[in-house]
Amino acid sequence: KEWIVVQQRFWTEQYLLQAYLVENDHVEVLLASHFISKKYTQAVRQTFPNALSIDGGSFWIRKC
Repeated sequence: KEWIVVQQRFWTEQYLLQAYLVENDHVEVLLASHFISKKYTQAVRQTFPNALSIDGGSFWIRKC
C-alpha cells in the first residue's frame, strides 16, 4: 500500500509483462502487434486498407 499511496508508484501492464518475460524463459513471443504496427507501418496499411486504426495493442505469447 505504501508504494502506491505514499510513493505514488504506478505500474502499467507493460512493466508487468516485461517482468514476466524476463523471469520466464519458457515463454515464446508470437506477436507484438504494437511493434509490428510501428516498425512496418506501410505494410500494415497495405494489408488492412480499411482499418480505422493500425495501432496494435495485443501481445501474443505461448508457453514452451
